[in-house]
Amino acid sequence: MLSRILHGYGGYSGRGFEQTYRCYSAATFNKPHLEGGDKVIMPASALHRLATLHIDYPMLFELSQHGDAAHRITHCGVLEFVADEGTVIMPRWMMHGMRLDEGGLLVVKSASLPKGGYVKLQPHTGDFLDTANPKAVLEKTLRSFTCLTTGDTITVAYNNKEFLIDIVETKPASAICIIETDCEVDFAPPLDYKEPEKVQQKPSVPASKATSEDQEVKDEPKFRAFTGSGNRLDGKASKPQAAEISTNPAAAGSAVADSNKKVNQETVAAASSGGSKSTRQKKGKLVFGSNKSSSKEPEKAPPVKVDELAKKEEPKFQAFSGTSYSLKQKMVISSKGKVCVTGASGFVASWLIKRLLEAGYHVIGTVRDPSNREKVSHLWRLPGAKEKLQLEEMLVPAINGTLNVLKSCKKNPFLKRVVLTSSSSTVRIRDESKHPEISLDETIWSSVPLCEKLQLWYALAKISAEKAAWEFAKENNIDLVTVLPSFVIGPSLSHELSVTALDILGLLQGDTERFSSYGRMGYVHIDDVASCHILVYEAPQATGRYLCNSVVLDNNELVALLAKQFPIFPIPRSLRNPYEKQSYELNTSKIQQLDFKFKGVQEMFGDCVESLKDQGHLLECPL
Repeated sequence: MLSRILHGYGGYSGRGFEQTYRCYSAATFNKPHLEGGDKVIMPASALHRLATLHIDYPMLFELSQHGDAAHRITHCGVLEFVADEGTVIMPRWMMHGMRLDEGGLLVVKSASLPKGGYVKLQPHTGDFLDTANPKAVLEKTLRSFTCLTTGDTITVAYNNKEFLIDIVETKPASAICIIETDCEVDFAPPLDYKEPEKVQQKPSVPASKATSEDQEVKDEPKFRAFTGSGNRLDGKASKPQAAEISTNPAAAGSAVADSNKKVNQETVAAASSGGSKSTRQKKGKLVFGSNKSSSKEPEKAPPVKVDELAKKEEPKFQAFSGTSYSLKQKMVISSKGKVCVTGASGFVASWLIKRLLEAGYHVIGTVRDPSNREKVSHLWRLPGAKEKLQLEEMLVPAINGTLNVLKSCKKNPFLKRVVLTSSSSTVRIRDESKHPEISLDETIWSSVPLCEKLQLWYALAKISAEKAAWEFAKENNIDLVTVLPSFVIGPSLSHELSVTALDILGLLQGDTERFSSYGRMGYVHIDDVASCHILVYEAPQATGRYLCNSVVLDNNELVALLAKQFPIFPIPRSLRNPYEKQSYELNTSKIQQLDFKFKGVQEMFGDCVESLKDQGHLLECPL
C-alpha cells in the first residue's frame, strides 16, 4: 500500500485518468505563484500516463479527498509536471476548501467541463465592492484560473489585501471552464451586508406641547435665503434687493388659506386708488404688477457716500470672460482617425489591431465571418475594442486579394496611405554562388527561378503579390509602403495557433522535421512587427519597402540557443540543413533610421513559450 501511494496509485482505462497522491501546499515548496490561481503541479509520471489517453486540452481535473464522507470536490488545471513522484503541489486555498492537511490523500481524475456562460459571486465583505474597479481586479485574477466550481471560495489579492469570494452559482453546469469564453458575472450581496434600518415615525405631539414648541421656533433667528451679493450674466449692474417678505407663520397660514379671496381684494383696491401716491405694500401679500402712478414726481437723489464712490471705481464684472475651448478640437485630439486592417483575426493582424487601439485609432477589421466567435472573440477582449473596433465581412475573394483591396482603396478620396504586409522571403532567397552579397537590403528581390526550383510556393506568392501591388500603386498614384517581416515569434492573442507558433511548439516538443526545411532564417518579435506597421503608416518620410527583422540564425544556432534558455524541454540538439551553407544577413538600417529598435531573441522566444504554457498548449516536462 505504501509503495502505491509513493508512486501514485489508481489506474486509467478508456474512461480517463485517475490517480491518488499526497498533496502539499505551494508554500511548502516555495511556489507562491500558485496561490493566485487554480493550477496544480503534478509528477512527470502523470504526463506519461496522460499521453496514452485521449485527453482534451487544456487538461482539467476533478479533485476530491480520499475517503471524504462529505464528497467535497473541486476542479483545477495543471501548470507543469515537475513535482516529486507521488505528490501534487496545489494552492493553499484549495486545500482549505477541501479540508485537506499537508500530506493528505488526494484523488485526481481527468475531467471535461463545458464552457462557462454565467457565474454568480458573493464577496465575504463589502470592502471588495468598494475597491476602485472591482471588475478589473476580478478579471485580472481570473486570468490565472482555468475553471470555477460551485461552492468553492477563491482568494482575490489586491492592494496588499486578500478578499474571499464564494462561487455561488455557475451555468450551464456546477463546474465550468473559463478559458476562451465570454462569461456573464453577477454579484450577490456580501455576507456582511445588513439591511438599512427603517425610520420610525415620531409619536403624535399634544396640542399644548406643540404650541410651546412653536413659540420656541418663533424666538429663533429667522433664515434668510440668498442674502449675498450677485452679478448679472449680461454684465449690467444688479438692482437692489426687494423688500423682505414676511415669514410670520400665522400671516403665511392665513394668506395661503384665503389666497384667492385676498388677491382679488388687492386687485380691486389697486384699481380704485390709482391716483394714490403711496407705494408701500402690506406685509404677507403677493402683488402681481405695480400700482405706481406715471405722474408721480421724481424723488430727490440721496446724497452719495464715500463708500459708494469706492465701489463705483471697482472693475465691473464681465460675464463669460474665461478661456474658451472647442469640443470639436478635443474630439480631434482624442481620435487619430480610422484604419482598416484586412484579415483581422490572423496572428499579425490581431497584434496590429491591439496596438492601433492603444494608440487611439478607430479600427475597422475585415474577417470572413464576424459572427464566428471562435475566430474573433480574442479581438473583442482587447482594451478599447467595444468602443473603437468594428468588424466587417470580407466579400473580396482570396484570388488576387491584394489587388482587389487596392482597387477599393483607389475609390476612397480620403485615403492617407496603404501599408502592405509582405515577407522577407521576397528578399533572402538568392543563389549565393552567383550573388555573393552577404548584407541583403530592401533593394534586392528573391530569385524567382530558384524559388520555382526549390518549390518555395509561399515565397513565390509573396513576390508576385508585392510586385503587382507596386505596379498598381504607381499607376493609380497610391501612397504604398510595404513591411517585410522575417519569421514572426511571440505570444498569440488567439487560442488557435498560427503556423509559425505550431512550428515553435513542435520544436519545443522534440520535433525535428518542421524546422529542418527552413535553413538559415531571420526572426522578429510579433510586437515589433505591429509597431513597425504603425510607424511607417504615421511617419511622413516613410517610403518604399522596410525589412523587419531582429536576428538571423542557422538551424543549429537556433536549437543551441533554445536548449540553453529552456533546458527542461526536449529540444533537438541539431537539425539538418537542406540547403548549401548560407551566410546572408538582413540589413534593417532603413527602419532603424526612423528610430526603431528591435527586441532580442531571448525575449521573443520567452514570450512565446509563456503564451503557449498559459493557453495550455505546452506542458513542462523534465528530460
